[in-house]
Formats: sequence, structure tokens, C-alpha cells
Amino acid sequence: LLLLLALLFWSPPGLALVGRLVRPLSGGTVAVEGLSGFFPNRLHATTVIVSDAKSPWLKIENVSLDWSALAARRKHIRVADVTAARIVLFRRPVPAEASGGTIPRIDVSRFSVARIDIAAPVIGHAVSLNAHGALHYVSLHQVRADFAVSRLGNGDAYRSEERRVGK
Repeated sequence: LLLLLALLFWSPPGLALVGRLVRPLSGGTVAVEGLSGFFPNRLHATTVIVSDAKSPWLKIENVSLDWSALAARRKHIRVADVTAARIVLFRRPVPAEASGGTIPRIDVSRFSVARIDIAAPVIGHAVSLNAHGALHYVSLHQVRADFAVSRLGNGDAYRSEERRVGK
């Protein structure tokens, strides 16, 4: 049994199977292609597509995630590093019904996206950006974000270091 689990989670065919299982396990909202890496903490996917009841609204290309799966069991999403070559936001997602669950604590030590393409239906005109930074979220009143966003093709840039601590 242990050997079978090792083959499932730590071999290319096993990781391909795990990637194919994401769609049915997510109710069809997330599809993962080209899953590789060391399961479950250091993963890479060639493509991740997020859909709602209408159609796909988000695509992430060449994404790598270095995180703690064990911390997620304790409602703490702890990410050391997440990078993506490209994110495409086709449109705004159709609002989902509230789940009523609690939002976990989120700590992202480092994120970097080389290219973010936002389509015209999202903000009225198409734009391409890149971004990098960090995020630490406990609640809406306890947030720390440090990030930089640049518009590709011109010199527009935005840097934010926000800290919210309060009730």
C-alpha cells in the first residue's frame, strides 16, 4: 500500500492522475494540466483553469507553489513562494453563494507573476501587468500586504505597503 501511494504521489504518471482528479473533486471549477513536482508541498502545473457556472474566467500558466500542506489542515495557508509566468483574467466570475465557512489565515512570503493579462470585460479596457510581493492575512482587520505592480509597455508602476491592525 505504501509503495502504491508513493507511485501515485511521487511519479509523473501518478501526479498526472492527481492533476486529473482535481476537476471532479472541485465540482468542475478547477482544472490542472501538467502537474509535476514533489507532492504535496512543492508543485508545478503548466496550466490551471478556474471556471464558474458560465465558463472559464481565469487561466494561470506555468505556476509553481512551495507551501505547507500540513498547515492547511489547521486552517492556515502558509506559502513560502508562488510564481506564475502568466495569469489571464478573461472576465469577472459569476458570484457564488456564500459557503458560510471561515477564511483561513493566509501567509504568502513571496509571490511573483511575470505577466497578468486583464481582458476588457473586467475593467473596461485590456491591460497587461506584472506583480510581486507578499501578503499576510488574519482577518479583514489584520492584514499586511507589500506588493508592486507595473503596467507592461509603459512606465506606470504602483507600490503598496499596507498594514491594517484593529478590531
